[in-house]
Amino acid sequence: MILFLIFHGFDPNNGISKKITYQVNALKACGMETHLCYIDEEGTKKRIVDGTVIADYGNGAMSKILKRTGFSSITRYAIDNGIKFVYIRSNHNANPFTIRMVKQMKKAGMKVVLEIPTYPYDSEYEAQGMSRQIFQDKLFRNQLAKHLDAIVTFSDYDIIFGQKTIRISNGIDFDTIQQKKGVNDTTHELHLIGVAEIHRWHGFDRIIKGLAKYYSTNPEYKVFFHVVGYFFSPVEEKEISSIIQQQHLEEYVITHGKRHGQELDAIFEKCDFGIGSLGRHRVGIDKIKTLKNREYAARGIPFIYSETDSDFDNKPYVLKAPADESSIDINKIVSFYRSLSISPQEIRDSISNLSWKHQMKQVIDTIYPTPASQRPIKLAYCIPSLNHSGGMERVLTTKANYLAERLGYDVNIIITDNKDTQPFFPLSPKVNVVQLEVNIDNLWEYPIWKRFFIYRQKMRIYKQRMERCLKLMRPDITISMLRREINFLPDLQDGSIKMGEIHFGRYKYRETNFNFLPSFANQLISRLWMLQLTNKLKRLQQFVVLTYEDAKAWKELDNITVIPNPITIETNQQSDCSSHSVVAVGRYTYQKGFDLLIKAWEIVHQKHPDWILDIYGGGDNAAYQQLADQAGLHDTVKCNPLADDISTKYVESSIFVLSSRFEGFGLVIAEAMLCGIPPVSFACPCGPRDIIHDGEDGILCENGNISELANGICCLIEDEKKRKEMGAIAAKNIQRYRLDNIMQQWDHLFQGMVSQDRNTNKEE
Repeated sequence: MILFLIFHGFDPNNGISKKITYQVNALKACGMETHLCYIDEEGTKKRIVDGTVIADYGNGAMSKILKRTGFSSITRYAIDNGIKFVYIRSNHNANPFTIRMVKQMKKAGMKVVLEIPTYPYDSEYEAQGMSRQIFQDKLFRNQLAKHLDAIVTFSDYDIIFGQKTIRISNGIDFDTIQQKKGVNDTTHELHLIGVAEIHRWHGFDRIIKGLAKYYSTNPEYKVFFHVVGYFFSPVEEKEISSIIQQQHLEEYVITHGKRHGQELDAIFEKCDFGIGSLGRHRVGIDKIKTLKNREYAARGIPFIYSETDSDFDNKPYVLKAPADESSIDINKIVSFYRSLSISPQEIRDSISNLSWKHQMKQVIDTIYPTPASQRPIKLAYCIPSLNHSGGMERVLTTKANYLAERLGYDVNIIITDNKDTQPFFPLSPKVNVVQLEVNIDNLWEYPIWKRFFIYRQKMRIYKQRMERCLKLMRPDITISMLRREINFLPDLQDGSIKMGEIHFGRYKYRETNFNFLPSFANQLISRLWMLQLTNKLKRLQQFVVLTYEDAKAWKELDNITVIPNPITIETNQQSDCSSHSVVAVGRYTYQKGFDLLIKAWEIVHQKHPDWILDIYGGGDNAAYQQLADQAGLHDTVKCNPLADDISTKYVESSIFVLSSRFEGFGLVIAEAMLCGIPPVSFACPCGPRDIIHDGEDGILCENGNISELANGICCLIEDEKKRKEMGAIAAKNIQRYRLDNIMQQWDHLFQGMVSQDRNTNKEE
C-alpha cells in the first residue's frame, strides 16, 4: 500500500491538485492500493486521508503550528494500516519534524521518497516572498534527504541534496485533455495561446514585446495572442497590461482569465501555436519539464519555450527561443509554423510515453525492482552521436529498434555530441537516448597545438560522466562501438558486462597518417596505438567483429564472436537483370575506390557503349563526375547523390559493383543481392569474401586490379543467362543476412552472457 502525502490543501479544480489526482490514479492503475493524505482548512484545520479525519488541530495560532509540526498522526496511520511505501510531495518544508517523521517511517520498514518537481527552486520561491521558508529548508534539507530512499524529480539532476534521484517527466493524463480536432486556415492569420497561472518566469511579456515590433511594420498577416489564466499578483498583471496599452495591442492580445473544461477546449480549437515558458532564466532555472509543454503536445499543437526540456528539445514541432530578455521574433514563429507538415494526432502520439501511468511505474520499478532473473536485459550502447547518415549509425538504430520493439530489451544509447539534433534514422520511442554533453567532436575547432590538452580534459569529463551514468542506469551489458570510450570502459566498476563491436576491419583501423611526420614515425604511432587498443579489448568479455576474415586478423584475442551486419532495407522487389544498367553505392571517398571503378568503366565502355553506370552516394560527387567526364564517359557514368529509396535503384539495375580499397563489411553488397542482382567486387579486406560465393552468386576480383574488375563486369554483361541465374542465387543465399536471422544471433549472445553473469553472482 502507498500513502501519497501532501502538506497543503486539496482542491479538485486546482492545477496542482489535478496533477496529484493524476498521479494517485496512475499508481492505482499500476496495481498499487493508494491513499491520499492532505490538509483541510474548512472550519477547523484537519489532516485527512481519503475523506477520513486522522487529526483535528482546531483553530487559532496553535492549529497553525500543529499543521506544520504535528506529524505523529501520519506516522501512526501509516503503521496501523500497513503502509509500505510513502510518497511525499515536497513543500520545501525540511525541518526537525519532517525528519523525525521520515526516520520513524523508515524504522517501521517503509520505503520513503520525496518528490521535488522543480530543481533548483530557491530563486523561484524567494521571488514569491518565501525567503524565510527557504532559509529553514536550506538548514535541514540535506539531513532530510539522507534518510530517504530517493528523490523523485522532473529535472535532469542525478543527485539532489546528496541523494540519488528517480528522474521522471511531468506526466499527462490523456483522458482529461482533448486533442485539437482539426487544423485551422492560417492563410491570413495565426493564433497563439499561452495557458498559465501567470508569473514573471512565464515570460509572456517577451511575446507581447515581439508583437509590438511585429505590428510596427504594418504587416498584412495577423498574429493574435490568447492569454488564458489568472495573474499571480497585480505586479505581473500591471506589467503585461501596460505593454498592451502602450503599444496599442488590445486587438491582438486577448486576455481570457481562467478557463477550464469546454471553454478552454473551445479556445484551443481556435488557436494554432502554444507559448511555453520564456522566462525561467529569471529565477535561475534552465532545466525543467513543465506541464504546459506536455499539454500543448497532448492537444496536438506545436509550441515554443526557452528552457531545456529533454522530452521535447529534439521534437520537430518545437521552436526553441533563447533564454534571455530579447523579444520573441514573431516572423520566426510564423515561418516555423508554415514549414511544419505534422498533424495534431502525430504530435499527440509522439508523447505516448509521457502518460502518468508510465511515469509513476518508473518510480515503483525503481523502489521495488523486478528480480534480475525476471526483468528484461538492459543494454547501454556508446556512440558519439546519432545524427550522421553513416553505416554504423544506421545499423545501430536498426538493431536498437528491433531489440526494444520485437525482443523486449531495455535499450539505452549514450551519446556525447550534437545535443540539439535528431537521429538521422528513425528511432523507436522505446529506445532511451542519454546525452552526456561532452562535445568531443568540436575538438577540430581549436588550433592543433591546443587539441591534445583539450582532448585529455574532455576525456576526463567523459569518463566521469559515463561512470556516473552507468551506475545510475545499471545496465546488464555496456557495448562500446569502439570509439573513444574504449580507452576507459574496461576500467569502470559499475557492475555491467563490458563488450565491444567494431564496424570496421582491422585493416587500416587506427592507422595514423600525419603529413608532418616521416613514414616510420607514423608506423610506430600506429603500432603503439593498436597495441593499446588490443590490451583494452583483451579485458572485454566479448568482442564482436563483422567477418570471419577480420576475426583471423585479431590473433591476440580469444574473446571474438562473428556477427555480420543485417540487411537494413526491406523490399519484395527483384530485378529481372535485363536493363543495361550497372549500379554502385557508397560515400564519395578514397576508401570506396570510385576512381578505380571509373577507370575500369573506360574498358567496359569500349566493349559495351550501350550500358550505363550509376553511382549513388553521400558527400561531394563533383570530383568523380569530373573524372568521368574527362575520360569521355559523360553520357554513361552518372555520379548521383544518395537516393532516398536505394532499393528501387538496385531493382532497376542488372549488376552491382563494389570497388572499395577496404571495407568493414560491405553491407551494400548484401543489399544489392537481396534485390536479385549479382555483385562484381574487389576481394578487399574485409567483407566481400564472407558475403560472395565466387562464381556462384557473384564475382570476386583481385583487390585493386582494374582490368580484372572490368572483365568481371563484361563477363556478366555478355552472358545474360549467367547474369540472371547468378542474381537469383544471390537473392536466395543472402537470406542469411536478413534482420531476423542476424538479431537471433545477437539475442543468443546477450542471453548467454547475462545468464552466465547472473548465475555467477547468485553463486557468490
